[in-house]
Amino acid sequence: MTLGKLIGRGRTADIYLWGEDKVIKLFHENFSEKSIDFEFHINKIVQDIYPNIPKVFEKTRIQNKTGIIFEYIQGPTLLEVFTRNPFSIFKEVKRFVELHVEMHKCGVAGLNDLKNYLLNDIKRVKELDDNQRNLIIKVLDNLPSKNILCHRDFHPDNILYAEKSLVVIDWITSVQGAPAADVARSYYIMKYGSPMQIISRIDKLKIKIFRSVASRLYLYHYCKKAKMKRKEIKKWELVTIVARLREGITEEKDFILKRINELIKKASKKKT
Repeated sequence: MTLGKLIGRGRTADIYLWGEDKVIKLFHENFSEKSIDFEFHINKIVQDIYPNIPKVFEKTRIQNKTGIIFEYIQGPTLLEVFTRNPFSIFKEVKRFVELHVEMHKCGVAGLNDLKNYLLNDIKRVKELDDNQRNLIIKVLDNLPSKNILCHRDFHPDNILYAEKSLVVIDWITSVQGAPAADVARSYYIMKYGSPMQIISRIDKLKIKIFRSVASRLYLYHYCKKAKMKRKEIKKWELVTIVARLREGITEEKDFILKRINELIKKASKKKT
């Protein structure tokens, strides 16, 4: 079978149609086979415990690249819906939150532990000195460990409109851990994350408005729905943005470094 139409681009892979009812996620050549195997394994685990995920079928090789074949979910992303109709945000953020809360009811085994994942990132961030690194590791040590399904890239561009429900895609970063950490990551991405696509000035303005409103609505409705206090989420901010720095997103680097220094100062004051 040959590749169909290109329907999506990402930092690690491109998405093509694959027949009438499937797509293939074709990974860039520099992306490791181990990571691709891991994503395939993750999707197999998650689809057995969480219904809002495209079915995964098999791995294959094409054009000297490895791909994973998934169920084709036809429909726009939640971000596209917001961009087309900003006023839909008040209704759709509630659905977005419900999807995340339901995910965080799923216990899971066999995925990477969130705190180990964050620890590895903290150790590898080159922009930190030893004192900063040691303090951040101590902050991480004091955070709770749990075995709950966490996506770690749960944002409106990874939510698709299926025929009858919303569907979550791109599970490569999913782990087992504390829901508050997953919310802290989503909140950061929604408010500050740099979009992958090249977009128009008008859409940039719409997304800027979306960020300001949607991130606040998301946090408010999640805490209300999950009966979680904001301070539980706030505790994860420092380790979350350090891990984000490890991703090497140039547009976000200056902001993250500034925010890390602010949070380290606060953490240092608490110790004295």
